[in-house]
Amino acid sequence: MDFLPRGSVNLAQCWIGPARARTGLHYDPLDNRAVQISGTKRFLLARPGTVERAGALSTKYDSWARLSRVGIAELAAGGGGAAADDFFAVDLEPGDVLYVPAHWWHEL
Repeated sequence: MDFLPRGSVNLAQCWIGPARARTGLHYDPLDNRAVQISGTKRFLLARPGTVERAGALSTKYDSWARLSRVGIAELAAGGGGAAADDFFAVDLEPGDVLYVPAHWWHEL
């Protein structure tokens, strides 16, 4: 399987985070690939629709992402229609690549 199959990239953006960089719970309208260069990073993910079912969408506007008004731990603890199998944790080590499909909620 190719990392970036021909014709699969319509728009390319890059976010490079320093050590201990954190983001709040959000989803991106485009597919993502997280590449871990050094150190480790834990990604917390929730299935599409999880934040919406809980009524936890933020009113804050971001042109590149849809934001949640709560963090993933609060969302998982608060119910709101979320099930245990709606949440995932993935630990990345140097050389690992994580594919995050569009509309998958994630926090790191």
